[in-house]
Amino acid sequence: MAKSVQAMTCQQAVRTLLPCNPFLTGQAPNLTVPCCIAVTKVNAEATTTQAHRDLCECLK
Repeated sequence: MAKSVQAMTCQQAVRTLLPCNPFLTGQAPNLTVPCCIAVTKVNAEATTTQAHRDLCECLK
C-alpha cells in the first residue's frame, strides 16, 4: 500500500518530481521551470510538519 503524504501518495510525489531528475542526476546544470512547478505542487500538498517528514522519508 502506498504511504500517503497529506493528500498525495509517495508514488504520486515521486512522479510529480520527475521533471527534476536531470538536475538531480547532474545531467542538467540548472533547475528548470517544470521542476520548480513540481516542487511547488508537492510542497503545497505537504502542509504539516508530519507531512514534510513523511515526504522526506518517501524521497530518501
